Amino acid sequence: MAHHLITVTAPAERDLRDIFLWSETEFGNSAADRYQALVERAMADLADNPLRPGSKKREDLQPGIYTYHLASSRENVSEGRVKSPRHFLVYRIVMDRIEILRVLHDSRDLDRHVPRD
Repeated sequence: MAHHLITVTAPAERDLRDIFLWSETEFGNSAADRYQALVERAMADLADNPLRPGSKKREDLQPGIYTYHLASSRENVSEGRVKSPRHFLVYRIVMDRIEILRVLHDSRDLDRHVPRD
């Protein structure tokens, strides 16, 4: 399968900034670095195969939307494991590109946080 380019929307960039800041505040630099490595690994895994095991089509939210829980990439990270990742990537596939729309906590009400076109 072809390698896809990953793009991150402004709302997803804000999500990531907030997640890493919170992680650093609550758990320290090392934990924030591990979480960032996990997010990067999850994005790389999606770039390799956007329909990989763990990805879920979410037509209930909007046509063409998928989610991918960070836990699905946990075993692929070599530089320290995140014990209990709680976020997932919300994305869509646009030709040869994966567009990360949001990075949301798994307790969030998705319908309220997924952008509408």
